[in-house]
Amino acid sequence: MNDVKIFGKSLTKQDIEALTTLAVDAGCNSKDIAVVDSVGEPDAKGADEVILILGTPATCAQAGLETEMAKTMNGGRRAVWVWPKDAATAEVPEGCTKYAYSAVTWDAKKLAAVMADDDVICLELPNGQPMPKVKMEHNECVQDPTKQKKTT
Repeated sequence: MNDVKIFGKSLTKQDIEALTTLAVDAGCNSKDIAVVDSVGEPDAKGADEVILILGTPATCAQAGLETEMAKTMNGGRRAVWVWPKDAATAEVPEGCTKYAYSAVTWDAKKLAAVMADDDVICLELPNGQPMPKVKMEHNECVQDPTKQKKTT
């Protein structure tokens, strides 16, 4: 399976143990799981890395979360947002909506599916409902032929 890093900057020891157990239940080898305080640079060997981010209130309120999540794009790594086990509702941080490859409830089968690198993407809220679609600013990349300048 993948190299797995748990972004542990705002997590308690119990949070880290619980997320590690969930990752192992999802098929990860405990030897392949590391806890980091910063996403940092990608693995020099080019290994497939998954960064697990537990969406606790402390994590969601963390200054610099979006900056850390943006680093996951370096080297093709994937950020997987995991909602805490008993979370019912939560405000989705902007970093999650911009940079999370997937966001899943506390479910080992779902976590295994999104970590398998089979292009399975799941974006859900803590209650299991789909995340609202993010409004995106669209750029016009095709010119309207009726508005083209005439050349002489």
